[in-house]
Amino acid sequence: MAQRNGGFMEQLMRCTAGTDQSLPKIIDDNEYEMVIRAADCLPQKGTYWKTALMLAGEMALRSCEVVRVKLEHVDFAKSELTIPYKQKNGTTYERLIMPESVKEQLRVHLCKYAPKISAHQNYLFFSRIKGRGHITTKQVRYMMERIRDLTGITDYYGKAKGGERLFRLSFHTLRHYCLSKVCDNMGVYAAKTIGRHRTILSTMKYMHTSMKYKGEIVNQVFNQGSSQHSALEAQIQELKNLLANAVILQKGEPLG
Repeated sequence: MAQRNGGFMEQLMRCTAGTDQSLPKIIDDNEYEMVIRAADCLPQKGTYWKTALMLAGEMALRSCEVVRVKLEHVDFAKSELTIPYKQKNGTTYERLIMPESVKEQLRVHLCKYAPKISAHQNYLFFSRIKGRGHITTKQVRYMMERIRDLTGITDYYGKAKGGERLFRLSFHTLRHYCLSKVCDNMGVYAAKTIGRHRTILSTMKYMHTSMKYKGEIVNQVFNQGSSQHSALEAQIQELKNLLANAVILQKGEPLG
């Protein structure tokens, strides 16, 4: 019995310490806004990093895709962004639709950094290192460390085999945030399209973490009767309001 209690207490301590695997690995809308605002507090490159964060949080781009975006990949007229993929048989491209918020941020980005972009092979996320066109994914990870400190979202849900902490807020978390919102509002197949997953199995995890999706299941299976009752009550109340507001005149006076 003591061993069982010890195991329970150990699990409880892991949970309260932010290392339990059952903790959510995504962020909510308020936390996403905190992340975007925090980019303005980064020294020298507020707009620079804000653009990168929005490409992940609103278009579900991976860090390896973001760092390779070039000027010629952006088509404002068609609201399209072309993403290059490096494969064994060469590089392939896929066109994505840009939200208006991302288009506006890209305009600001290009206006501010046009000379430097041109001097670095047209890479939007140019590197300061001489001879290198774009930044690396390692630099993106360093940036996210600053973002975690600025937002205070420093909790973690586990550790890697090497002992490194697995933080709830990472650059890839922003991709999860985007796909979770798509799954909530448009369904799992829409999330598969936006996420560019090869199989639906990769997208299913967004259904598992979607509280909205879980709520819809419970409501349809268990709360259907109560929802119908609530709808009937609303209709009755509406009729009462109509009767109360109706003024029937007889001989110029309302009926009592």
